[in-house]
This record gives sequence, C-alpha cells and structure tokens, in this order.
Amino acid sequence: MKLALTGQQRAAIQARLARYEKDYDPSERLLTTYVGVRYDYNSFLRNTIVHPIRESTAYAVALLDCGDPQHQQRAEQIIRRVLEFQVTDPGKESFGVWAKFLEEPLEKAPYLDKNWADFMAVLLLHMVIYHSDRLPADLLSDMERAIRRAAESIRRRNIGPDYTNISIMGSYVTMATAELYGDADLLAYAQQRFDSFYDYTVHHGGFGEYNSPTYTMVALRDMARMRAHIKSPQAREKIEKIYRMLWEELALHFHAPTRQWAGPYSRAYAQLAREDVWSFVKANTGGRLDWPVEDCADSVPAPCPEDLLHLFDPLDKPRLVRQRTTREDIEAGRPRIVVTTYLSPTFALGTVNLGDMWNQKNNLLAHWGSTQEPSYLRLRFLHDGYDFSSVRFWAKQREGKALVGMLLMTDGGDKHPSLDKIRDATIRASDLRIRWEFGGAAKDLRITAPRSPHQQTHIQSQGMHFRIAAPYACIGEFPARWEAGRDESTAYLDLVFYSGEERTFKLDTLTPAATALLFQVGEGDQEMAPADVSIENDRIHVAWEQMKLSFPINPATEAEIKRDCVLQQQASGELLERL
Repeated sequence: MKLALTGQQRAAIQARLARYEKDYDPSERLLTTYVGVRYDYNSFLRNTIVHPIRESTAYAVALLDCGDPQHQQRAEQIIRRVLEFQVTDPGKESFGVWAKFLEEPLEKAPYLDKNWADFMAVLLLHMVIYHSDRLPADLLSDMERAIRRAAESIRRRNIGPDYTNISIMGSYVTMATAELYGDADLLAYAQQRFDSFYDYTVHHGGFGEYNSPTYTMVALRDMARMRAHIKSPQAREKIEKIYRMLWEELALHFHAPTRQWAGPYSRAYAQLAREDVWSFVKANTGGRLDWPVEDCADSVPAPCPEDLLHLFDPLDKPRLVRQRTTREDIEAGRPRIVVTTYLSPTFALGTVNLGDMWNQKNNLLAHWGSTQEPSYLRLRFLHDGYDFSSVRFWAKQREGKALVGMLLMTDGGDKHPSLDKIRDATIRASDLRIRWEFGGAAKDLRITAPRSPHQQTHIQSQGMHFRIAAPYACIGEFPARWEAGRDESTAYLDLVFYSGEERTFKLDTLTPAATALLFQVGEGDQEMAPADVSIENDRIHVAWEQMKLSFPINPATEAEIKRDCVLQQQASGELLERL
C-alpha cells in the first residue's frame, strides 16, 4: 500500500524527526528520555536516563514515512534492535509482549503490561503495510514473526469490550495481521472480537473509557487504521459506526472559547489539551479551522464526518451534552453511568454520576479563560499527596452547578484501582484531604480558606465566580477544616481530614466517612442557596437546587456500594430515563 502524504504532513514528519534526532543514542540504536522522581506505578525507574522501546519504534516509523533514502539504514537498525525486546518463548505468560525500557526488563517491572503487544504491533504493521517494498527480506521475516507473536498474545489475553482502546487496538492488530498473512483462523477470531466490542458498545450507548483526551484519541487513530487497512466486508459497516461515535464524542465536548476538551474524563494524564490533539483535528476537518497549531504528523487520514464539523465553530449559545456510557445491570449490581457536560460561551463544566477517585479520573472538571490562557478546576481526594482510588464519587449537575458526594471504600485500590488493592481495610497515612485544584492560567490564584467547613468560599478567576461549600464532611473522629495554598503549577483549596504523624487507619471503623459538596460557577457572583441535609438509617440525604443525592455514610465494600447505587437509581426513577 502506498503512503500518500501532503506537503504539510511531510514537513510535520521532518519536524518530528528533528526532535527525535537530539535524543537518539547510536550506540544502543534507541532513543533516550529522562524519567523523573514522580511516582509512576508503571515503572520502578526514577531520576535517570532511559531508552524507551515504543518511542524508538515510533522514530523508525517516522524515518520511513518521510521517504528520504538517507534515513533507511537507521530505521532498519532501530527495528532490528527493538525486536530483541519481545518475549519469544510461547510457554511464558509474557509471550509476545515487549519491555518498555532497555533498563527495565519485564521480569523487573512492577507488573506485566500486556498492552505493549498491542501498541508495538500497531507500529510494526504500519511499517510492513506501507514500506515492505523498501525493507530487506530477512527483516520483513523477523517483523512478521514478531507481529504474529503479538497477535497470539492478544488472542490469549482476549481483553473484554469495556477496555475501549485496547479492545479496538487488539481487534485492529489481529484483523490486520490475519489479512496481511492469510491466517483464516486468526481472522475468524478477530472478527468475533470486533463484533463483540461493537455489540457491547452499541448496547450501552457509549464507551467504557468515555471521553478520554488520551484514549479516545488512541481509539480514533486505530479506527482510522481499520478504515484504511481492513478489507473484510463483514467488518466495514461496523468500523464506520464506531469511527463516527469516536469523532462525535470528541466534537460534542469541544469547547471553542477555550479550545479545550471539556470534561468529565474517564482517563486523562492532564487537564489541558495537548496541542497534538488540535493538530489532528485541524488536519482532519478539511481546512475549516484556522488554529495556530503545528501541522499534524499522522500519515493515516482520519476525516471528521461532515455533519459534525459545525461543532468546532465558535460557541455562541450553551450546549448540554448528556450521555449514558454504561447501561445498568440490576442482577449483576452494575449501576448506570451517565456523563453530563455543560458548555457555555464563558465556561465548561462536566461531571459523571458515579466513579472512583483514581488519578486518571476527572469526575468533576471545569474549564474557562481563553484559547491563549485557559484554566481548569478539578476535584481530587488525596492520600499522602497522591490520588486515593478507594473513594466512591457521586454527582448531580444542573448547568454550572454540581452536587457531589464522596465515601470511603474498604477494598478499593490505593494509587491504582486494581494493582494495589487495600488489604484488611487498612492503610497507613499521614495526610487525607479533598482538593479543589486550580491550574493553567489560574495557578497563581490566591485563595482564602473559610474558617468553618460549612462556610461557602468565593473565588474569582478571569471573570468567573466560583462558590464552594461542604455542608457535611466527616471521616471518623477527624473533623474537617479548610486549608488554601499554592505550588509551582496549581492553586488549591483543601478540605483536610487528617494531617500529622503517619498512623494506621482501619477504614471499616471510620464511621461516618462521607462528604457532601456544593459547587457553582458562572459569570455573576451569586451566593449559593443552603443545602438541605439529613441523616437517616446511616444514610445521608442532600437536596440542593433541584438536585438530590442519597448515599451511605459508613465505609463499605465496592460491591456493596455499587449494589446500593443500583437500588437508588431504581428508587429515584433514574433507570426509567431515556438517554
């Protein structure tokens, strides 16, 4: 298949190569990068220079895509080098997977990340599909074996359809591999896998990994590859449906006044959009957008559906987006998940009705400011300065107002929902707090903390007025207090439950352990109406601005809380709503 590039794409690839070049280590035939000291559950490496395998493979892709013969030799050298890091023993659980770094073999990593079979195979497939006429026969044979091993790893793992980006990526890798190398058995698996993902997604009405600036983009790029590379008539119509759903999610949540991706996010590593997202959008909207962003270096076209283009126009009136992403299953105790986003000409506010407080989750997220100086506000729960996953989150939203509830779970994850599960409902902690984090252009805010936890706070930023209050806040014997501060990248208002010497917390004995929060944002400064709060039968009931929440006040297991959520959705009539 011939790679057809525009002049802008070639220039963008050359610019990318210039960035790669300065980090290339010819002795190892790999790129280098610096790993800082910040905690990362994906690696034990800290404060050191490392050689990343996937990014080095992406460098080889760019070297070949640019079409310059002088880059051919280096590309081949990199490809041969990265193939060395794949596990080739079919008897191992890690068969077909790559290490992430030269300095951290799989057996020394915190856990086996099988996603690396998917991510690496996508890059190898790109080079075989577009550049096989330029690569030597022996290297192509080695690449075929590596791709087949990755596809077998993906088939063995057989990830479920709720893991959106990996479900799509694995479908692409197995289907493309099967078609490329004439593997009928693998093709049957790939089609069944994609059919399962399609049926699941259409049934629920949205993606398990909903509205993710990171992984919606990964999924969209992979669906673009499926559109370009997959020939199966059985899959084509379904590919187009999922492709459109992904573009729709991006376009509906685009906030033109700030050029931000409005929340809430199921998974994100930052709260302000990266420029490469808007480079991608600009390149795939037919010249409609005149944004001052760098050209997109993607070589596979991903055109936006014509009828969605207007969603990227200036926003002159509010837009409300409300979507179900998970359909309820009463017997299984699975609640309905609904995301709400209100986009106005001056701000955007998004919430999810249910979730946990993992650091990749942005369950309540606001944006305001301008395209040159955007700001954000997100809500967090911190355990010793890091987001605490074992906290359940509830929210109701009406335009720029949100009613929020939080409750400790006894068996959730600590820093990650599944990799470090809490045992015996026990943690060690020196600090527990809820944080309202202001970032972007709002990082220099000076916030005054209220004297009382029930007293509402008024904060101003770039013409916006924020009101925050905590009508109920308690974790065991520890009364809550407000504390304000700043660091080099954010300003914050914290609701502090404990800060002192490290001690043991037995979560199932911390009764009550619930918090109710009120939030309001808008152009005008209007004092918030008080909430109606009552405690009955170990439940807190909060009513405010025509919104109501009811949830337990005592810690419980994740399964118990989910079952309670389903019962409450039934009792309130939420399951009768048509979305």
